[in-house]
Amino acid sequence: MIANKLFDNPFVPFDHKTSINNSSALLGYYIFGPLVLSLTHWLIQNTKNSNYEKILFSSRDSRVVFDVYNYINDTLYNHQLPKSVYFYISRTATLSAYNNKALKGTLLSLYNSKLNVKKFLDYVFDIDVSNDRIAKKLVQELKLNLSADSSKNKHEISQFIHKYYDFASCSNEVNKKNKYLIEYITSITENKKFAVFDLGARGTSRDILADLMGIDIPLFMFRERKHKCVNDINSYLVDTFNPFRRGLRVFLPSFYELLLSDALTSTCYGYEKSESAVKPIIFPSEITATSLLTLKSQVYMKEFCKDYVSLFKGKWEYINSQTRDAFVYPLSYLCSNTTDQLLLNQYVADDPLYEDKHFPVIYPPLKKSTTATKPVKKIIPNKEQSKTQPSPVPESVPKEANLKRNTFIYFKRKFYKSEITKIIWDKGREMYVKYLN
Repeated sequence: MIANKLFDNPFVPFDHKTSINNSSALLGYYIFGPLVLSLTHWLIQNTKNSNYEKILFSSRDSRVVFDVYNYINDTLYNHQLPKSVYFYISRTATLSAYNNKALKGTLLSLYNSKLNVKKFLDYVFDIDVSNDRIAKKLVQELKLNLSADSSKNKHEISQFIHKYYDFASCSNEVNKKNKYLIEYITSITENKKFAVFDLGARGTSRDILADLMGIDIPLFMFRERKHKCVNDINSYLVDTFNPFRRGLRVFLPSFYELLLSDALTSTCYGYEKSESAVKPIIFPSEITATSLLTLKSQVYMKEFCKDYVSLFKGKWEYINSQTRDAFVYPLSYLCSNTTDQLLLNQYVADDPLYEDKHFPVIYPPLKKSTTATKPVKKIIPNKEQSKTQPSPVPESVPKEANLKRNTFIYFKRKFYKSEITKIIWDKGREMYVKYLN
């Protein structure tokens, strides 16, 4: 099916040195399309016979999976699957839920950031050091370096946070934000049993939401990092290593999150109350070269899923009849900076909590080896080899001053090939040293 799509137009040249012809369409149809369908099938298999009445797909990462889930529910299941709800949530929108000193301290371990201390305090804890009297005093008292890297100053930030919240109590504004968050979730779940689907790795938003509302929320994730004993998490993939780049994770989260996310809307900044209901605060995203490439890839991801379902119909479940590695490893290969760099280097991601600038979604290229390679000796034919007598010393005779040393090293290597000759050599060496002294 993929081959038919790939070679449907004979006038399109294909670069055989690439995997996907540096094409965003092929990236969607050939690489991400099968993965999305496999992931959606896994989710349906784990939820269709449960007592869940709703599946909440978290914005913005779950956009493509949400659309494919709805298509399959409509086409194959006649809306018998749990109802899907696309709900707006983000790390930014749930920051207010960390409303006491203990919870705020956990933010330091949850989020890795390259922001400096001043920006980190402002973005994560909503503390404007420049205009906050208590914060200014504590910065001077603790000698906190505001321009330093926040990831290397977690202990100092922790001290600052604990002392700050000894003086500054939780404001009414924070309580209001949490109230709106609870009202929003309650309005979309309608007191029905629900589960959440997310592309993240730790379920941080789910955790704080469950704590705030005082309920258990089952979570289905694409990728999971093991960090809790009991977490009610079901994952499609447990985080592992990349088979194409030693020591690195299977792929960068920003790679698949960018390609599967909603490219037209911003992250959720919180919630506000209108006359009738609580609504999420979102804005249209800026259209960039990356978002245009992403949208094109997503069109072809969904096209693959529709073609597959249309062709196999009730047998579409065969998509996961074998190992799911078949869908994961192509992503690992492309993410390893192995091929199609002309296309993949055009995709850039942004995470304001991690870094205040764009960054690539694939690993950097491998560094070229700096070790000099020795020239291969000329192979002597068997007939000539039988005529030549082996020399006890190397062919290349050095200067007179180094002749003794090189001869010594040569014979030492010969003797050190077995334990018996090694003992003979060491004994002879010992006697020789005694003779010299």
